[in-house]
Amino acid sequence: MELIRHYHNVMGYVINRFGGKLANNYGDGDLCIFPSAVSAMQAAIRIQEDLRQDPKVPLRIGLHIGEIFFEEEKIFGDGVNVASRVQSLGQANAILFSREIFDKVKNHPEFSAASLGRFQFKNVGEAIEVFALSNAGFFVPDKKTLVGKLEEQKKRRILTKWSAIALVLVFGGGLFYESFLSKHAFAGREKSIAVIPFTNEDSLNLKNDYLCTGLPYSIANLLSETGTIAVKGMTAASAYRGELDNRQIIAALNNPAALLRGKIKSLDKSIRISVELVDAETGNDIFVNNYEYNEEEGKLFNIQSDVARQVASELDKKLNPQQLEKLARIPTRSQEAFDDYIKGINYFNKKRTVSRDPYADTAEEWLAKAVNIDSNFALAWVTLGAIYNAKANGGGAKLTFTNQALFAILKALKLDPGNSSAIAIESDILKKLTLNSNIALYTADEAIRLNPNNANAYAFKGYHLIDLHRFQEARESLEKASQLDSGLTTPRFNIWGYYAENTGDPVILDKVLREYPDQSNRAYKSYKEVKYFFMKEFDSLLLFEQTIKDPDSSIMAAALLSLHQGEKARKIALGMIQWRIQYQDAQNIFDIARCYALLGEKQKAMEFLNKAYDLMSNGLTSILTDASFTSLADYPPYIELLKKLGVR
Repeated sequence: MELIRHYHNVMGYVINRFGGKLANNYGDGDLCIFPSAVSAMQAAIRIQEDLRQDPKVPLRIGLHIGEIFFEEEKIFGDGVNVASRVQSLGQANAILFSREIFDKVKNHPEFSAASLGRFQFKNVGEAIEVFALSNAGFFVPDKKTLVGKLEEQKKRRILTKWSAIALVLVFGGGLFYESFLSKHAFAGREKSIAVIPFTNEDSLNLKNDYLCTGLPYSIANLLSETGTIAVKGMTAASAYRGELDNRQIIAALNNPAALLRGKIKSLDKSIRISVELVDAETGNDIFVNNYEYNEEEGKLFNIQSDVARQVASELDKKLNPQQLEKLARIPTRSQEAFDDYIKGINYFNKKRTVSRDPYADTAEEWLAKAVNIDSNFALAWVTLGAIYNAKANGGGAKLTFTNQALFAILKALKLDPGNSSAIAIESDILKKLTLNSNIALYTADEAIRLNPNNANAYAFKGYHLIDLHRFQEARESLEKASQLDSGLTTPRFNIWGYYAENTGDPVILDKVLREYPDQSNRAYKSYKEVKYFFMKEFDSLLLFEQTIKDPDSSIMAAALLSLHQGEKARKIALGMIQWRIQYQDAQNIFDIARCYALLGEKQKAMEFLNKAYDLMSNGLTSILTDASFTSLADYPPYIELLKKLGVR
């Protein structure tokens, strides 16, 4: 039953993927037609590669070009007869084909062939030369071992006939069982899934532990790029590795319709990867598959693709050819590069604060190795771009990291133009480089158009809308991001923090503050300052500032001005200017402009705002929501700057 299921899953997918059609089903095999010899050969290769995976299906394949005719929905003709006879010579893990096929594909370097000689088939007038695909990993039979529908093999005819009948009976019984008694069908209506880290059953051997996080995240990312399957909790899922039962995990990850989990276990010379897809509504297993991965022989990306394809086919029966092609695409020809990518993804998911976290540096090292091995590895470039872009948000060489991020993302998009994840990151990079939130917003919308379930794209869109003072739309976008990935609302990375800082929304501020049980945390103190300021509790703010080691001088000055303590405010602002003037980086120059604006010194404020613009200060993107610049609202040079920023 498992063999039959695997066979039908592979055939159904591959035939469609390469533009073919299932013409006749004979019970013990299938007749398929394709638009070209090349597409037929590509399909045959993919079928055999996929059927090598557990549970392994021994399959004979024969290819031929010839005339056919149709009788109702059935296909007949000499082309069919010869293809059938070539197939009859076949052996497991081999692909045999006629001279006619060979002549069509011989100039394609991706196909290698070995001639097995000429054969006189039954009821075929002339002897036909038969070839075997000799690509690495494919079996080339010895001519002496070949047995099939040959003219001279009359003594074997009865044995062959009875063998074929037995095969029909086995497959017929299997199909009956599969139709009525096999797997549980997916019951959910929503096409959504959560993919959680796999469990390492080798508690004393952590060598392969990177597979537990890296592989499921990569599968989740692949599923997300279909655009029709919502992958919930891609960030949040990293907190779970099987210690909770399914119901607890499903509830914590915003109730996906299905849950993918797995286990890894070391064998003598390989690693067994067991994967199960669970229906959230019924608790039933939709499927359970086992794979064996050998670093020297196996292809980890085949396992990733197989799992993603099977999950997708269960959750969404109507995937179009482009979506299926994304799932089938081999991300890199190098197993070593893909293994390094999975290791990089493992550390990328362990990061806390990307700009300072050693996990991010380790992730960067593995991903850099991957693209050094294969410079056409788009997925690795996307993740590298994400790391560099996050580092550009931290302290230090922002422009350097931004340029590195841009290079990585442009490289990824050249290789995979429709990659929604890359385009979402591009939107944030463009904002840093152009300081124009409208351009960034347009790009984020394009990422969402390509993948309506891209949580990060909604988060970036929310930030851009905040900068444009479109708060209601921003809130809707951030809520969508939160629904797709609850991991975006944790202290490690809380997408609502930017909204709270720029709007002063008391409900959202309280929501963000609740995420910080440790009230000594610097982020907690910063949000507390913002809350006091927007609630106009200036006395409480000043008292609170006395308890902070490094208070925000500009917010203190604003509070003092609101309390009509102008001299104290001026003293604090000038002290801040004096301290920051020695550092000529973009952020300090921008903060100096804020202080002069607070003091009402418009000309000085504009002098430093223009310097900040020349230095591409990220602070300028949120200038509309920064209360420090209220005094400049009608100042012509300020209005000109807003026009340059695309927000006026």
